[in-house]
Amino acid sequence: MSNFTIFNINLINLETGKDIPRQDILMKGGKIISIEDSNKKSDLSNIRYIDGTNCWVIPGLIDSHVHFTEEGNPALNELRKDIHHEQMDTIYTRCVYNLRSAITSGIIGVRDLGCSGHTRFVSIKVKERIERIRGCFPSIATSGPAIVSPCGHHEDFSIEIKDVDRCIVLIHKLANAGASMIKLINDFPVIFSPGQIKEMTKEAHKMKMSFSIHAFTPEGIENAVLGGADTIEHASPLSDYLLELIKKNHVTLIPTLYCSEITCEYDYRCLTPAKYMQSFLEWRDSLRKNLPNAFANGINILAGTDAGIPPSSFSDIHKELISYTNLGISPLDALKTATVNYSKIKNVSNNDPLKKHSTDLKKGGLANFIILSENPLENISNTSKINNIIFNGRPLMHYRY
Repeated sequence: MSNFTIFNINLINLETGKDIPRQDILMKGGKIISIEDSNKKSDLSNIRYIDGTNCWVIPGLIDSHVHFTEEGNPALNELRKDIHHEQMDTIYTRCVYNLRSAITSGIIGVRDLGCSGHTRFVSIKVKERIERIRGCFPSIATSGPAIVSPCGHHEDFSIEIKDVDRCIVLIHKLANAGASMIKLINDFPVIFSPGQIKEMTKEAHKMKMSFSIHAFTPEGIENAVLGGADTIEHASPLSDYLLELIKKNHVTLIPTLYCSEITCEYDYRCLTPAKYMQSFLEWRDSLRKNLPNAFANGINILAGTDAGIPPSSFSDIHKELISYTNLGISPLDALKTATVNYSKIKNVSNNDPLKKHSTDLKKGGLANFIILSENPLENISNTSKINNIIFNGRPLMHYRY
């Protein structure tokens, strides 16, 4: 594969928070060969290149909470009458559309947490099919179907399990099928104790998988942390006590902040039963109140949109980052939630396909990044002002010979 160069571009270093001007980035074989100060005398006549003048480069983004097999449009979702017997080709076509939307938004990795058609391990099968064709799609880490306690919610995305032994059997099945993590839904009602969760997390870690818990109650969050969970999804309601516990145990939060906000907007409220709306409002208000303290205390936080579940979409990652800065979080810290923070998940395996993307731009790293026309450290909304996307060392948009 021939060399490809981006010259005279401003590079955002996420470790230092510095904007390094006028850099040349040389790529070959899908990797970064060198990053060095720009040399105006370089002969560009016989190589492919992009002129990065007055542009900025950042790593590709990671959306750490999606459901990539799902419709996302509430009106169309209602038409899917028998989702557990939906044709695989129909699901695959929808996934391709969702993943194309993600990659054109600068997302080079998605973390999938539960899918309909759960008894067929649909998301794992679709992931394998997409990887075989080697197209321009984000890397996918998937949990397959979630595990849900009896009488729990999201029955369409989950397999109901009544005891720990059966959970462990399912954990082994998911590991052998190719899941990257385990997701447990343990609220409404909370069934599994910290001791029982600890047995599950121990088994998942043996199988080189991280363990995620969806928690929408204080008891659910506390049990997740004490049980050894690596990540907590949504995490509401939070409190000073729970934040202290989360920090002490090095647990990562994926709060899906923008999803909490858009769910409470007028248009969606008209479609939501009143009995659910109150919990959505509490979720949004709890995150707005407590996330600034979580950032200030050094808790690891990842950006996740819940894309695939109405009303969230696969281009919402930029709005998620804006929601953080609206709470007073710096653009740099917001940007880290969609890039380098992923590799800080406790017990994240080297087999997790997203871990390799969670890095700063450096020599020897993967050549997957975004070229922006404005500086994201000045305004985080500039992450959506995409000039080009470099994926596996190749531009997805225009370039020159």
